Amino acid sequence: MTDKFPDSKDVEPNYTSYLTDESALVHGHADKIFFPFTEEELQKIVVKANQENISITISGGGTGLTGGRAPLGGWIIATDEMTQIVSYSKSKKIFKDKELNKSLEYHIEKISDELAYLTIPVSITIKSIQNLVKELGWFYPPDPTERGAFIGGTIVTNASGVRSFKYGVTRTWVQKLRVILPNESITIQDRNKQEKLGKKTNIVIVTNEKDLLIPRPDYSLPKVRKNVAGPVIKDDDQPIDLFIGSDGIFGVITEVTIKLIRPPVQIMSMILFCESFDQALKIINFSQKKRSHNIYPIPLSVELIDHNAVELLKPVNSQIPKETHTIIYLEQDTYDVEKKIDDLEFWIKTFDGFGIQDSWVEDSFVGIEKHKEFRHSLPEIVNSMVKRHGQAKLGTDYSVPDHLTKELYKLCQEIGKKFQMYRDNNGNFELPSHVLWSHAGDNHVHLNFLPKNKEESLFAKSLMVEMMYEIVKMGGSISAEHGLGKKKFLNKNALYFQYNEEEIEKIKKMKKIFDPNGILNPGVLFD
Repeated sequence: MTDKFPDSKDVEPNYTSYLTDESALVHGHADKIFFPFTEEELQKIVVKANQENISITISGGGTGLTGGRAPLGGWIIATDEMTQIVSYSKSKKIFKDKELNKSLEYHIEKISDELAYLTIPVSITIKSIQNLVKELGWFYPPDPTERGAFIGGTIVTNASGVRSFKYGVTRTWVQKLRVILPNESITIQDRNKQEKLGKKTNIVIVTNEKDLLIPRPDYSLPKVRKNVAGPVIKDDDQPIDLFIGSDGIFGVITEVTIKLIRPPVQIMSMILFCESFDQALKIINFSQKKRSHNIYPIPLSVELIDHNAVELLKPVNSQIPKETHTIIYLEQDTYDVEKKIDDLEFWIKTFDGFGIQDSWVEDSFVGIEKHKEFRHSLPEIVNSMVKRHGQAKLGTDYSVPDHLTKELYKLCQEIGKKFQMYRDNNGNFELPSHVLWSHAGDNHVHLNFLPKNKEESLFAKSLMVEMMYEIVKMGGSISAEHGLGKKKFLNKNALYFQYNEEEIEKIKKMKKIFDPNGILNPGVLFD
């Protein structure tokens, strides 16, 4: 290491945006903000903070929805300028992303004709990754909705997005990580050099100093496909998985290696205009059965937009037929050029069989982008509505086991009606009071409340608590993809609604070994 300590900046007045995130749930405060350019600089900051017992909050792209990057004092370490990689110093290349006006280092290693490893810095956005791999002739399947998210943020939250139905979540595609630990050491986590945990009661984390022995928590995990409510460690996981989906409480990721596959010959995007919710539910169940029995063709994604949301979209989207009650969004990938027409004919016959009269199908890059704009317009409309009333958007991120699809939507409808009745009883009849969109194939719902004042916000939070209790009873997760960050309900961290005190103490013991002074991301998951 060189002797010079990285320069810091005052947070006020130019960097106040780093005191919160997209959610605006928490507005924090900090003494300084650092913008390290290299892993060496970042490690120096962590070392000094640890020695002087100063809390540090790691900041990524600011796209989080749980207040995770809002600092509770101390220092902010912003990873915006971390555009270099440490590995492959002699063979790394530069990618100049013209769309985002950013230069980034990378290294690609072809493992076979169908598999490659891409090593990238922690600050590269999902959009930049998509631009880069397209240029290189490869494909990165995870497709989180927020394409401005940094890859580091998507790893600590194990982000999923619409294509998780077929390709799984981010964890599936992470091959290797470089991580600076709060105890000042560095660990390189490589799947190719690790065994599965099996029934082991301890997890060995190899570092550049001494190895750490982490007691494996034995709490019962939700039986769902998507869960990031605290650390998720299963028998078929490896030590690297401890750093994925754990909200960044164990270390600071500086470099990432992800797996790439060859792109499909074609991706077909389909928007189905259903005249009833039951019609939409049949498509969801049909798609889930195809996946569980591995019957081709399996869609990439299965998404739902409910009736209230459809009514919001109709005035700004002339493509939506008047009779539309619920919308289903499907994507289908094709790897065999000769099957393109067959796949299209299969889905058209399927839609006819379920009585779906209207659909909008695109198979060109431009057309698929139009579909994405269509989907993304909904959260934009919702966010503008909530901000207009000066309230924070309150939305769920819950998932339940595969066999409870009907029960999940019934619960959402009941909770939504309670909120609408509360609004009606207070003389406010404005519609909608809530909207729902979901990663339907994974039984993962975002029920969004649209409060107009503080009283409605408080009532919505009470309904979210009621709903969390029911979700946990169903064996579900109260955080499927966003993480829990600094979310609180009834003056306690959200994690306490998923696990009991004894179970959370086990997570705290794990963190204590990585972070003996408790400097890293204080307030995340627990105080």
